[in-house]
Amino acid sequence: MPRSGASTLLAVCALTLCSAVAAQDPRPARADRLIVRPPSSVAGAAKDLGMKSLTTNTAQDLGGCGSAGWRKLAVDNTHMSETVQQLQQQGYEVEYDWIISIDRVPNDYSSVRAAMDSIRAPQAWDIHTGSGASGPTVCVIDSGININHPDLAANIVRPMYGYNAITNTEGRAVDDDNSHGSHCAGTIGGIGNNGAGVVGVSWDVRMLGCKFLDASGSGSTSDAVECVRWCRQQGAKITS
Repeated sequence: MPRSGASTLLAVCALTLCSAVAAQDPRPARADRLIVRPPSSVAGAAKDLGMKSLTTNTAQDLGGCGSAGWRKLAVDNTHMSETVQQLQQQGYEVEYDWIISIDRVPNDYSSVRAAMDSIRAPQAWDIHTGSGASGPTVCVIDSGININHPDLAANIVRPMYGYNAITNTEGRAVDDDNSHGSHCAGTIGGIGNNGAGVVGVSWDVRMLGCKFLDASGSGSTSDAVECVRWCRQQGAKITS
C-alpha cells in the first residue's frame, strides 16, 4: 500500500491535520499547492478573498470528506515559505500537500494461496464468494485499475469504470499505468474459479477505481482526498 498514504489520508479525513507546517519535514510535497483551512472567525466569501490577497488564487473546496473548511490552494512556488508564514499569521491552518508514494516491495511475493490461507479465505468461500450487483461497491484508491484485465473486467462497474483525480477525468482515464492499483484490485476482487490469473478475496464484487498515483507511483494528498470524495459520491461503501 502507499507509504505513509493510509495515515496521511486518514489524517486529512479525520480532522487531524497538523495546525502548523513543520519547517524541516523530510517528506516531499507539492511545490505549487497547499492544503489550508481558514479560521472560524473568517466568514463566507471573505475566506477566499483573504487567501486570494496572498496568492492571487481562489482555493478549491475539499469538503465532503468528513471535514469542513479544508481547501487546496495553488501558490507561487518561489514564495512558498512566505505564503505559509502569512497564512499562519492570519490564523489559517496550513498543511503541505504531501506526496504519497508506493512502498518498494520485493519481487518474490508469497503465493496467493499462502496469503489467502493466512486469512482463512477458503473457509469463507465455502459460505460466500461475493454479492455481485446486490452487494456494496468497493472503490480502489491507488494508481488506477486495469479495466481490461481478464481477472478484473467483469467486476468493474461499467461504463463508469472510475475517476482519474490527476486529470479530473472519469471513465477509461482510470486505466492503470503503474499496476499497483490493479494488483490491489485483484487481491480484493479477482474473479475466482475461472482458471486464469489469481483469485481475490471476493470473487464477485462491484469495483470502481480512483487514480491519484501516477505512472511512477506517486501522487498528492489532495488528489487522494478528491478520490475519497468521488468514491462517496458514487455510493461506494468501502474504499481501499
